[in-house]
Amino acid sequence: MCRLITISGWMNLHQTIFLMTYPTQTISWTLYQIQI
Repeated sequence: MCRLITISGWMNLHQTIFLMTYPTQTISWTLYQIQI
């Protein structure tokens, strides 16, 4: 049971980090394309 909570908590953390970093990656990729 403890392991299930850890896995689901880890997935939530990973999803939160992805949602936080995804817009930043999109913006930097757009700026990168503009420079070319």
